[in-house]
Amino acid sequence: MLGEVFKHAFKEMPFPLLGRLFPSLVKLPEKRKHCADMKRMFEDVVDQHIKSMGDELESRDFIDVYLKEMPKNPLFNYHDLIGLCIDFFEAGGETVGSTLSWFLMYLAKYPEHQEECAREIDRVLGSALPTLEDRGSLPYCEATIMEVQRLSCVAPAGLGNRMPEEVWMEGYKLPKGEKKSAYLEHL
Repeated sequence: MLGEVFKHAFKEMPFPLLGRLFPSLVKLPEKRKHCADMKRMFEDVVDQHIKSMGDELESRDFIDVYLKEMPKNPLFNYHDLIGLCIDFFEAGGETVGSTLSWFLMYLAKYPEHQEECAREIDRVLGSALPTLEDRGSLPYCEATIMEVQRLSCVAPAGLGNRMPEEVWMEGYKLPKGEKKSAYLEHL
């Protein structure tokens, strides 16, 4: 469902009127249905959180924290929470899936890096499954993932990456308004 929303969003993003003039071209009815399905899915998740929340001090996740803040802050509301959940899901789902696809492609193209990642995982984890706490112990794997994200287009609909002001980094000038990636490739 998420893949379909993103696949057709790119046709419409550069030309917003395209969806209004030619809805079948950008599959607007299907996109709206998928968006409505996601909204219902997150309404169910948030409603389950509301029902299962007790007076415990420990929050289980972002939704619990947001729900606890709602009575204290009039700017926090149910509909915005649903929208935030959808944003997190879309951004995280697409970025993670895209990163994994690029990561597998690069490891297939550069088997020496695949082997080094495997050696590091075997040395550090053995047969244990990785956890978030293991990241600091796997610097080669972490660097490999970051390099894949730097080289690839893991979030094509992401926010722009222009410099808000002139910055000097490692002896290189990054001019205001220029794309960071074009200059960081020289580092």
